Amino acid sequence: MLDETEDVITRKAPHVLAKFILLLDRSRTIVVSSAPVEVLDRCLALVQHPGDARILADAWENQADYLVTLDRAHFLGAEGLSERVAFIIGTPGDSLVWLKRIIQRLGEEK
Repeated sequence: MLDETEDVITRKAPHVLAKFILLLDRSRTIVVSSAPVEVLDRCLALVQHPGDARILADAWENQADYLVTLDRAHFLGAEGLSERVAFIIGTPGDSLVWLKRIIQRLGEEK
């Protein structure tokens, strides 16, 4: 998926590619392996778009806590999807609220 992201940035906004690479480095992003075919098949039954099923499968296989997306058609608006996966699916804004709550809880535990 990282290759696909790089291809999209190169096509649509090549001037930000260097900043994207720097962001990945500074955020300590971890590139994970692709999910096996069995997990992908399970996700294709949940999300019919092959590319989005791959994203879902990779998140599931690598035990994501949160899948950040703006895709309302295949993720955010997919009826029953959030109840069938082992992680939260939400918008970037939703994820920031979620992270803020975690940080607040950690502060309260001290």
